[in-house]
Amino acid sequence: MNIIYIEAIQAFALVTSIIFVAYEIRQNTKSNKLKNWEGSVYRFNTLFKRTDNIDVSKIIIKGRKDYSNCLDFEKEIFNNYYFELILCYEGMLIQAKNQPHGEELLKIPFKHLSYHFSKKGVKEWWKEFNLNFGASPMMVSFINDVLKNNE
Repeated sequence: MNIIYIEAIQAFALVTSIIFVAYEIRQNTKSNKLKNWEGSVYRFNTLFKRTDNIDVSKIIIKGRKDYSNCLDFEKEIFNNYYFELILCYEGMLIQAKNQPHGEELLKIPFKHLSYHFSKKGVKEWWKEFNLNFGASPMMVSFINDVLKNNE
């Protein structure tokens, strides 16, 4: 009879341990998702702070209007800014695809990128950038959807 009680206690302890481990894994996953989101916000803030420099802002505005009319050094600055912007959004896309309501989260970058890619200069930049450097297939597909939406 004592053996039955001992086995029952052991089984209960095992089930309790498994439940506790599952709970800890879930908490850790939530924490990691929050850290990833905070990292994305930090990347955007760091990128946008570059436009605190009025000269950088002027180059970005000039490039949006007509990228082909930019000087080489202006193209380099514009390229770096938009490449980093693409990387920031790529991080958001990856995070959104791992969320239960990911499609809703994708509306934010879609709308923001639609604004950028409605500008002649950004479209010119993308053609050159995508031809020479490219981006991940997921990001290229997303930007192509944005461009189709802007037609």
